[in-house]
Amino acid sequence: MTNWIDWKTMDGSVIAGRRVFIPGSSGEPTDFLDALKARPELVAGSEIVTSFIAGINMFDFATIEPSVRVTSFFPLPTAALDGPARMTVVPISYHEILEYIRCAGLDVAVLQVSPPDASGRCSLGPCVEFGVEAAAAAKCSIAVINENIRPGLGGAAIALSDFDYAVRTVRPILDIPTPSADQVSIKIASHVASLIEDGATIQTGIGKVPGQVLKALSQRRNLRIHSGIVLPGARDLVEGGVIEGVGTIVAASGAGDQAFYDWLEQSREVTLAEVSETHDLAKLVGIPKLTAINSAIEVDLLGQCNTEMVGGRYVSSAGGLPEFTIGAHKAKGGKSIIALPATDRKGKASRIVSRFAAGTPIAVPRHAVDFVVTEFGVADLRGKSAQARAEALIAIASPAFQADLASSYGSRDA
Repeated sequence: MTNWIDWKTMDGSVIAGRRVFIPGSSGEPTDFLDALKARPELVAGSEIVTSFIAGINMFDFATIEPSVRVTSFFPLPTAALDGPARMTVVPISYHEILEYIRCAGLDVAVLQVSPPDASGRCSLGPCVEFGVEAAAAAKCSIAVINENIRPGLGGAAIALSDFDYAVRTVRPILDIPTPSADQVSIKIASHVASLIEDGATIQTGIGKVPGQVLKALSQRRNLRIHSGIVLPGARDLVEGGVIEGVGTIVAASGAGDQAFYDWLEQSREVTLAEVSETHDLAKLVGIPKLTAINSAIEVDLLGQCNTEMVGGRYVSSAGGLPEFTIGAHKAKGGKSIIALPATDRKGKASRIVSRFAAGTPIAVPRHAVDFVVTEFGVADLRGKSAQARAEALIAIASPAFQADLASSYGSRDA
């Protein structure tokens, strides 16, 4: 039986001192987070386990009860709050996060959902990801029923009767802006688009380049999307006849504004699914022409990728990149593409490097990268020796750094 509550009168013992899951991306339950600031006793002594994504979910956990500990899968802006005793980052991939949630011993899962439909089921809205698994794994679940989520939105739902508690709210779904384009991202996207064939299934991450890649595909036909996240550019492809057919877009979440979420609700092309469906490596390998388009902080001259560390500091995690790059690399006719600007924002450091700094984690090994793309062109690494890979990568580095890279390569072990 579901107990209806409100944050002002809720018994603090439901959450306080417990291990609590809070979803990220467009599933961020802002009403619940505001309640924690207003009533800190609700969460006193708790551990929050969250799938917040760096750069998207900006809630500052340092603003709530100081006895709260946070376990995150991405470094967050609050990563320095009171040291490691309060903030722990578990840098694992999306499919590994799913396994973590299943085995984490969660006490409470707080999920933002739609009002129940005629059959009593609540949609998880534009963010399915880990919601169903978290609700099943937790001893207690709380439905934050948001009137701005339509009952039909998304491809996953949980019966209202399966929640232990429910609270009503009317809050905007998290608005996730699409980064504005610049000339570098437009050039990179043009090179990436040249690698995408008609009939391909594409996956993109987040950032400036993915949105521009989608814009550059207006002349392709019979494309499909299978991704961790679906972006507003997918709507243009559907309406332009590039993507056609029921269920041709599968993703774990959507990222955009309310107009985009409204479109997701009525789209016959889009299915939002659990991470067990979207990020399963065996399923990815079985998708013909799977073309994974992701970014990296640095790529070394072997083709290995650093996606987590800048200047010795963790700024991100692996996310879904390991599963998608390996899946696309192994899929029949698939392509694993890493796209990144040739330099940092100031143009003072090359992002194609001879070697990584000591201790830098490698999210993607060299054998899983087929192409590396910068604004200066495409490096096709398939079937190449270590020497040939280095030469191809140096050729797409910024001309200002090519001589130094060529010189330093001779002093490193291949």
